[in-house]
Amino acid sequence: MKRGTWPVFLVVVALLLGGLTAPAHAAIPSLPKSSASFNGPVRAVAYLGDTIYVGGDFTAAFVNGKRSYRDRIAAVDARTGALRDFAPKLDGNVYALAVSGSQLYVGGYFTTVDGLKRRHIARFTGGDLDAWRHSVSGAVRALAVSDGVLYAGGSFSTVDGQARGNVASWNLSADTLTSFAPAVDATVRSVTAGANRLYVSGTFNTVNGADARKLAAVDKTSGALDTGFAPKLTSIVYDVLLAHDRVYAAVGGQGGRLIAMDYDGRTRWQTTTDGDVQAITAIGDTIYAGGHFESVCASPRTGDQGLCLDGEKAGRFKFLAVTTSGTLTSWDPWSDSIVGVWCMAASGDRLAAGGEFLTFGNGTVKQRAFAQFQG
Repeated sequence: MKRGTWPVFLVVVALLLGGLTAPAHAAIPSLPKSSASFNGPVRAVAYLGDTIYVGGDFTAAFVNGKRSYRDRIAAVDARTGALRDFAPKLDGNVYALAVSGSQLYVGGYFTTVDGLKRRHIARFTGGDLDAWRHSVSGAVRALAVSDGVLYAGGSFSTVDGQARGNVASWNLSADTLTSFAPAVDATVRSVTAGANRLYVSGTFNTVNGADARKLAAVDKTSGALDTGFAPKLTSIVYDVLLAHDRVYAAVGGQGGRLIAMDYDGRTRWQTTTDGDVQAITAIGDTIYAGGHFESVCASPRTGDQGLCLDGEKAGRFKFLAVTTSGTLTSWDPWSDSIVGVWCMAASGDRLAAGGEFLTFGNGTVKQRAFAQFQG
């Protein structure tokens, strides 16, 4: 059944029969607030207080029809949706953002910021580009800060002139590259820090020469592969979330998966979709996901182009939400894109998403490439 053929009475029946779950109180509404839009894909979002930093492939932002130039990075007021004055000029795309204190770390495929050399990574303090300067040989696609260390993942072979296999880290207080150097054999799409582990995900098949496909955990200090985590996935993993004593993975492939795992990598449950799941975040006891799917499948079985072989549980265009036990909720923004959602972030009762969409609510709300939902 296609998305547009789900009439209201069928959704009500599904709720009554237990096929869907309406939470006792919705954490956030299904429609986004009015806010800045962008003229190209948004690849990364990050909250810093009441500011949402936005990075991607765009060159302009729009608020109430007014165009403002923004070169691959911008800042939005999380309270009002207004565009802030923050407007550095980058000569290439932004793929990753991370915040720590008053500092914003930016990764991507740029070589200059405001005309100054910054090879694929840069830092802003209080909104201004600062003197922190390091060099990465290829695209930085993921960033995370944990315990005074900045971790980066992407597609690169050297960092600050030293060999690094798609993952690296810096000690921020000493401002030095650390000895952390796991060898990952292909692109890293996410880096997520736990207490002692760094979870890395992407398109790779080995870590330090050992079999570790698409998702692995390494020691945060030594970079040694943690063999106590063995999820055995075969399709690209775009994003990883640690919440509620679980490891959640946003997975692509023939159809997509939102998978909840124990810390040893064993699957607790999975939600299957007819397209890649590409981003995940959490607010309270609800897990939110985005991607380029149109339906949630009734079973894990998928066919050509992700077709749900055993029918659909529900239509969900590009966004879905589940409980921590994997039960689908009624949250349904219904966005219009083919590519869909590339990134998500949450802060309190706010959820920001970026991607390649134009509208929400079956075309009733215009909001291009960036959206914020707030409870």
